[in-house]
Amino acid sequence: MLPHAVTLEDLRYVYDPQMHATMLRDAPRNRFYAACLKNHRKDIEGNVVVDIGAGCGVLSALAVRYGKAGHVHAVEAMPELARNIPGVLKAALSVEEDGERRITVHSGLIQSIFQNPPLGWPTNVAVLVSEWFGMMGLSEGIALPLVHCRDCFVPTPHMIPGRLSIWIQAAMAPPKKGTRFQCGPALADADSLVGQPHLLLDVDLQHCTNEDMFEAVIQRLSAVHHRNSMEDDKQRSENSACGLFGWFDLYCCSEHHDKMLQTGPTALD
Repeated sequence: MLPHAVTLEDLRYVYDPQMHATMLRDAPRNRFYAACLKNHRKDIEGNVVVDIGAGCGVLSALAVRYGKAGHVHAVEAMPELARNIPGVLKAALSVEEDGERRITVHSGLIQSIFQNPPLGWPTNVAVLVSEWFGMMGLSEGIALPLVHCRDCFVPTPHMIPGRLSIWIQAAMAPPKKGTRFQCGPALADADSLVGQPHLLLDVDLQHCTNEDMFEAVIQRLSAVHHRNSMEDDKQRSENSACGLFGWFDLYCCSEHHDKMLQTGPTALD
């Protein structure tokens, strides 16, 4: 069973303004996206880009600067975030980069925008960029609207990032204090982790379906539970855990593993 479509109420329930402010200063994350956009400049330069879940507008600015996008449509569902985007763009881009003309901000859910397209909404898009964050990358339910947006354009836009992996590992202690507000690597002591990490999801965002993502997670969680249930009582008592620790990795695209953003417990090693 797939989750229901994301609503504005869902987003407000998990909205964390401190996390969005942190993302503006998240150098490893911004370097990753800048490298991806440079790597695909041939696909982006002079063309139309859609930034799904634009947040504060960081990726839109990077698409103009490093991808040389002709025009970017920044889509942000939450009005309280969307109204901050012009100020961020003005501070981030030079006069010559002309962010005010080259970036259009749309406040609304992507499914609503497709139902009632605003003036100037594109029919052909070269690249779709998306920001993933939170403990397992799914904090604001980006997966469903992203796949919906991708499938509404013909031909299919190039996806940046292009591959997502989600991991879990048993832990004997909770993450370090303050991790709740961190959108980059989660802070966990290696000594608190038990056993080996389990790969929950590994999908090519260019081609995957919603079923590929959500049904695969359910199947792999069931497999992890089955393996754990096969351990003898002694091993379970020696490796007792208080919960699961989850994280995600992003790749520029499924073919380029050299451009990677890690958010797991070893990311800061």
